[in-house]
Amino acid sequence: WQVEFANRRNPSVAEQYTDGVLRVGVGDNLDGMWMLSSLSKREKPEEKAEYLQLKQTRTYWEALYPFPYMETIVKWSKERQLNTVLVTALIRQESRFMPEIKSVVGATGLMQVMPETGKESARKINLVSYDLENVNDNVNIGTFYLDFTHQEYNNNSMLAVASYNAGPYAVRNWLERFGFKDADAFVEKIPYPET
Repeated sequence: WQVEFANRRNPSVAEQYTDGVLRVGVGDNLDGMWMLSSLSKREKPEEKAEYLQLKQTRTYWEALYPFPYMETIVKWSKERQLNTVLVTALIRQESRFMPEIKSVVGATGLMQVMPETGKESARKINLVSYDLENVNDNVNIGTFYLDFTHQEYNNNSMLAVASYNAGPYAVRNWLERFGFKDADAFVEKIPYPET
């Protein structure tokens, strides 16, 4: 495909779709999912029509929202009594299901666990030896921490996920500054765009 894909700067809808699906198929989820999701930005009527037709296919949605590591995610979600779909969505957003990915600040693995958070969480669950790039260890530690943030915010998943992403001190500060009468209004005031 890489030899045949000559029109990289201005691919047709079919070429971009094929490239996205193939990239996801070989584990290059970051670029593959971007290729698929950016099909929605097509402006020419015929390209929009082609995109809308692709959106009707199961393959499009399975590539855009894959569910790799299902057994591990389900296992640790159930262990922590967390919604499996929430954990999967968090992993998709944080790492695009790429177990060895690292952020510029050092967050590692599927659930983008910070090393210090990983160390503290591992200690609390008596996990002596672990590797944040190991899928099982990362999801074990990440779901433990996500469960902790849920407990901190009375099972309010929105606040728990915000705390997971931005840190508990940031969310506490935002709650003090903005209050929490309306979830939509609160979200609009969060100063971190990624959160």
